[in-house]
Amino acid sequence: MKKGFAFLAFFLTLSMYSCMEMEMDNPTPQDNFIDIGSYDLLDESLEKLPYLNIEELVFIDSSDNRVSFIVNERPLFESAGATLIKYDVFEAGDTVLYRYKSEIKSFDIENDSLDMRFSMSLAAKPYYPEPENQFIADVLNIYCNNPDPNITSSQVFYHETNTRTWPITWNSDVIEEIEIMGRSFTEVYNVDFISPISVVHFNYEFGIISFTDMNGKLWRFESFN
Repeated sequence: MKKGFAFLAFFLTLSMYSCMEMEMDNPTPQDNFIDIGSYDLLDESLEKLPYLNIEELVFIDSSDNRVSFIVNERPLFESAGATLIKYDVFEAGDTVLYRYKSEIKSFDIENDSLDMRFSMSLAAKPYYPEPENQFIADVLNIYCNNPDPNITSSQVFYHETNTRTWPITWNSDVIEEIEIMGRSFTEVYNVDFISPISVVHFNYEFGIISFTDMNGKLWRFESFN
């Protein structure tokens, strides 16, 4: 599926000229928006999340050094309102504002010694190319804090936990089994991002099963604490 995700990267780059999503604290009058609804996460998607009621993760490196990440689970909430701004690249000035609400579940995963913080969220997301059709998917994203002072965080993982009604999926192919530092994991996903700040492998049993730190060292999931 690497070719597929390479196409997704191209698609998203192109979409920068046509679509944008943002939170608005002081939105313009509601008459200027097309309301495309309020979307809840599926219970089955929430149940697949690996960090529910988990407080700590332990990872090891090739020398059996151990680091612990604290997990901060945030309550399920509905966004105050997001706006998808769609520009018509073929007709200058043709802009449509789509307003929607989305249910979100998120976790912060932090370690001070490595100075790393992962932010993982599952959200009900509309299908950006065709907002008015109200296609919906439950989408998992993981971001990692970026050491560049001009960039707050960078995306390191993407997966549609449930594609639901989206007409197309951007998911990478599942890796049926992979061995990482002497331990086998099944049903694993890895996204072929270009030069990610951390290379992440993920499955729904343990969450992040491996990642690279800011020095390029590989760390492998060891246990929940």
